[in-house]
Amino acid sequence: VIAGGIWNSFSQALPQGFALIISVAAARFLGPSGMGRQSFIAFTMISLSQLITEGLKEALMRSIGEALGADRRDAVRGLARWALPILIAGGLAGGSMLAVAGLLGASPMTAWLLAGVECALIAGAGVPWAVLAGSQKWRQASMVGLLTTIVGMPVTIGVLAAGGGITGMFAVETVTAAAALIAMAILARGTLRTLPRHIDPARDLRRRTTSYAILATLMTLATFVVWQRSEFFFLRAYSTDQEIAFYSIAFAAANG
Repeated sequence: VIAGGIWNSFSQALPQGFALIISVAAARFLGPSGMGRQSFIAFTMISLSQLITEGLKEALMRSIGEALGADRRDAVRGLARWALPILIAGGLAGGSMLAVAGLLGASPMTAWLLAGVECALIAGAGVPWAVLAGSQKWRQASMVGLLTTIVGMPVTIGVLAAGGGITGMFAVETVTAAAALIAMAILARGTLRTLPRHIDPARDLRRRTTSYAILATLMTLATFVVWQRSEFFFLRAYSTDQEIAFYSIAFAAANG
């Protein structure tokens, strides 16, 4: 428990420091207006991906842990296969919403399109993450995010310095999200190979997973989207990109 908690803490804390460094670079190369626009697109994408994935991802992790703890190892594959198309469909729906926003005139259009792709990739990584976390493979689950962030940070700064702008930032994020999804899928597949090939439908676990996922999704909507992030949408409607930039700095500091 302590080792898993340490790895999980690293995976939550270190990216905050990396995000601070990237924010300094973004403020330098994009200016207040560009940084505010980038922050708004990023927070929109994060809010959508969290709303779509967080509830089912957390519920799936709990159910996989319960199945392994109850020696129902043959139920894990069934749970993963059952949840995967749901999260993929949700990711495609969220990604499509962001893409449509870009096609309808939100600027820069390519950045919105890339944010849509990133949203879908994040949703797809929900199942392999739940498999690793539910199996208590916290080090593997955390290392993927840490390594992609460590690699992505200097690349992002380099892209900004080269004049890549907001679109360049989202291009790097999309590539790192794809790399994280591939790595997570490979690790999760290795874990699933150690489990029985016979699949238990585990309908009782599916029902409990669904019930908890609905509750967790409502909590995510209330706390993460409405409580923590809705102000960005009001700022976008009534304020300037510069004001969003200044607010995002204070928000990131408080969140960290």
